[in-house]
Amino acid sequence: MPRTRPLIRSAALLLAMPFAASSLGEITALRGRVDASVVQYEKGGPVAEEQALDIFPQTSPLPLRVLAAVQPPPGANGPIGGGTAAAAIFDPTNVAGPDPDELALHLSLNAAAPDVYFDGKARSREERDVVFSAAELNNASDGQTVRVAGRLFLDAVVVAYSTRAAADLSLARLALRATVVQQTKEGATKTLFDGGVNLTGGPNGQVSIAASGDIPAGRLIAGPLSPFQPSEFPVFAIAIIPPTTLDYEYDAVVGEPFTLIATVELDGATQPDGVGVTALVGAAPENLKAVVDASFGAGSGAALTQRVAAERAEAAERLDSVEPLARGLCGLFGLEALLLLAWTGRPLLRRQGKGTHRNIARSVAT
Repeated sequence: MPRTRPLIRSAALLLAMPFAASSLGEITALRGRVDASVVQYEKGGPVAEEQALDIFPQTSPLPLRVLAAVQPPPGANGPIGGGTAAAAIFDPTNVAGPDPDELALHLSLNAAAPDVYFDGKARSREERDVVFSAAELNNASDGQTVRVAGRLFLDAVVVAYSTRAAADLSLARLALRATVVQQTKEGATKTLFDGGVNLTGGPNGQVSIAASGDIPAGRLIAGPLSPFQPSEFPVFAIAIIPPTTLDYEYDAVVGEPFTLIATVELDGATQPDGVGVTALVGAAPENLKAVVDASFGAGSGAALTQRVAAERAEAAERLDSVEPLARGLCGLFGLEALLLLAWTGRPLLRRQGKGTHRNIARSVAT
């Protein structure tokens, strides 16, 4: 990978100076992996499977995109269902892009027939080798430990639905998990962020959705919220994380390289007879239309897409305290934002492409 300029720009608040000054934290290597899979089950056993995998830089350049899809032909009584799983990593060095995010996923599993169901997974993993140099930090020296703040960008939707009122969703499930791990040059690891959203179905159309780990419960908005309720899906439950930012902190040693590993993954399963589950992470609701139409019949995809779009709009209005990101979100993580934390406690604004976000410096004992 060319290294004509640092791939990450950071801001440092110098310990011995009463003002903020610019500094650089350099990414010396970038790696990525995306994988996706869908399995179709019939009468309890697997009958079809699709897998996809791509790796940067070994097999492909950025962006990485994979899609796994199982879409069986309609049966004698109409569509029997289908599933798609997709994962992507966009080039984080493309500062002219629509926003600083780079990971995206989509998982949609839909079962229409009474003896068919699907499970699936999608995952994007990005690794960045990072180093902070003493030359960039006037009063720092090699071997000195500094406190660093990173920022996670998140925009997600998790939804369960059924074409039958009071349907049994006891086997339906869907989990979203996002992690950021720091790895030292010796191989020791420390988890900096670990959070998720878990959807679990129940009898009589019941669905439970909850945040876990480092995802604040207040950032997860459960629905339905919108008065728009198409008749195609009398059972409908949704949880939304509107475009938001989440901070995490860690220690770094000046002059010593380390690795940041960001992973986001989806894992889900539906059950027979008119039940579907879907998750979108940094992806538009329009991605639902084709697979839902093929699974439940023409018009159902448009109905679900419109419902999800209406719910997202309502959630955005209700959670007005969330810091907005740029239009047209295409991914998940913006790890470009690294801030050395110092005593001054001054806020610093940064702009990356069209996305604007804020880093806050806090007091740290040194």
